[in-house]
Amino acid sequence: MQRFSSHVWNAPQKDLETLVPTTEPVAVSKTQPGPHVLFLIDHLLARGGGEGNLLKLVQLLPPDRVRCSIATLRIDPSIQKSISVPVHVFPLRRVYGLSGLRAAWQLRRLIRKEKVDIVQTYFETSNLWGGLVTKLSGAMLLSSRRDMGILRKAKHRLGYQVINRISDRVLAVSEEVKRFCIDEDHVLPEKVSVIYNGVDLQQVAEGVYAAGKALLAKAPKHITLVFGFVNTFSYKIPSVCMLMYLSIMTCSNKIAIKGVSSFQ
Repeated sequence: MQRFSSHVWNAPQKDLETLVPTTEPVAVSKTQPGPHVLFLIDHLLARGGGEGNLLKLVQLLPPDRVRCSIATLRIDPSIQKSISVPVHVFPLRRVYGLSGLRAAWQLRRLIRKEKVDIVQTYFETSNLWGGLVTKLSGAMLLSSRRDMGILRKAKHRLGYQVINRISDRVLAVSEEVKRFCIDEDHVLPEKVSVIYNGVDLQQVAEGVYAAGKALLAKAPKHITLVFGFVNTFSYKIPSVCMLMYLSIMTCSNKIAIKGVSSFQ
């Protein structure tokens, strides 16, 4: 089923420039269709974080070069309506048991039937359960790492020992996450690539910047406004809360914090 060699994915990141020169345009074959990439994610219930990254990917990847589709375990109907690529939903209550086996069989059948070449997974269940099903189905596995294991349990750590070995590539969102993968998860350095989330400058200009400018225009001159964003404000990571508090206390005037995403 795989029409694409894993040589490029398994090469060190510094060697990719020699494999695919960035100074010359990449020729697109008219006879050979582009790879079919399936993005597998635990849930699509919001548009921030990993979910937002996935939605932007499928929106911006050129359809003449890459065929995209999405598979998820849960999705908000309004988000599903806004997605232009095929979306497959596999209701999964528990990884272990009949529902897990049924969903695994459905995912395997989808990969084989739709000739999926590459599966990129997001979050724990997709990384572990989905990663194993992907390799058993014959597709290449790109396993995403978006944090430094703050929500992992013992079963997750054990599962990642297996997935890290069978993944074709581990994708980290920052150099710090890459170092965590190498030092704590013991992933081979040449197997880890860093792909930053990136910033949609147009969205910032139209939304956040415009709102901030309007707020600053109304604020008294003696008040300092500090804007920040916190995603998954959790008691499990008190260091983040403490750093925020210390940063706030260093300012001499009143502060307004905008954009707290969620509390746990």
